[in-house]
Formats: sequence, C-alpha cells, structure tokens
Amino acid sequence: WLQIAVTPSIEELNLVVWPKEATFISQKRKKKATFNFPITLMSDLCKGSIQHLHLTNVDLHPTFQLGLRTLKMLHLYNVHITGDELGCLLSHSFALAHLRLQYCHDLIRLEIPCLLQRLRFLEVLECSLQVLEINAPNISRFRLMGHNVQLSLGKSWKMKNLMLNNRCAISYALDNLPSCAPKVETLTIRSRYEVLFYC
Repeated sequence: WLQIAVTPSIEELNLVVWPKEATFISQKRKKKATFNFPITLMSDLCKGSIQHLHLTNVDLHPTFQLGLRTLKMLHLYNVHITGDELGCLLSHSFALAHLRLQYCHDLIRLEIPCLLQRLRFLEVLECSLQVLEINAPNISRFRLMGHNVQLSLGKSWKMKNLMLNNRCAISYALDNLPSCAPKVETLTIRSRYEVLFYC
C-alpha cells in the first residue's frame, strides 16, 4: 500500500507505525521499531517532489545519497537512523528549512553541514547524542534537550531563539554564546546538578 500511496508527485508524507503490542508508555521506553522504511521509494519516485517528510517508529537506513532537493521539512520521531545515514538522507537537501529529531537513539554523533544554507529551525530532543556539531550558518531557532551532549555551534550569527536543556548548559552558554551566537534574543537554559564557581 505504501508503494501505491507514494507517487512521483507526492509533496507530503506522514507515516506512523505502531506495533500491535506497543503502547504509548512502551514507546517512551525506547521500544525497538520493527518496520524498515523502504528508502528506495524516496530515491526512485519522489525525490523531486517531496517537501515534508514525517516518520515515526520506523527503521531508516539509507546507504546512498538521496538528493532530496525539494525537501523543506523533516521530522523523525523514534526513528532508528545513525548520523552517517542521516547524512545520506540530507545530502543535497538544499531546500531544508525545518529539522526535528526526537527519540532517535541510534544518533550518537551528528554534524549539521554548512550546505544546509536554508535551515532555519533545528530541534534535537531526547536523542542519545554524545556529539552535536552545527555548521549550518542561518539557523535562527535551535532547541536541544539531552544529557551529556558535547555541543559545537560554530558561528551561528543569525541565532535568535535558543533553548538548551543539558547537563552543562549554563557553562556552555557563559563560555561560548557571546562569541558564537551574539544575536540571541531569547535564551532558555535548563541544567540539573550543574555547579558553577566564580572567582
């Protein structure tokens, strides 16, 4: 049925897969996704038309550059995908403006490349990231919710709205934001158990 639904002219695809035995609580406990999304559908049929892609509770393992040149919005919720695989998905996605990643626990290291010149909105929520490097230069709104994420914002000159919920968020903000994101207008910081010492 998915092959029937995905046509060469499709612009938006929202796919939520719930295993029969799954409940909302079990999903929050990182229940393993069981449906392997057929990535060939994207490369063969709709890479020139798809603008919005929302996937929930699937395995997504692209092994080649897709070139989704019309993709503007990508939401992945509890999707099993690595940083390299996400790189394949985003390669040549020059139109991408909105990226949201939530409960993607196979993401350990992630780089947001500078080629994403149109990316304005980035959310990375409750993934298992250890390293997040952001090189996209025009992000104006960024939200990070995680625990021990080593964050690098690069030169985010257009960042205006920033939310950090991280174990070292206060230290990071004090040490880095004045130089890497000097135009922040709204800053929200949540940090548990962080102890700061001033001289």
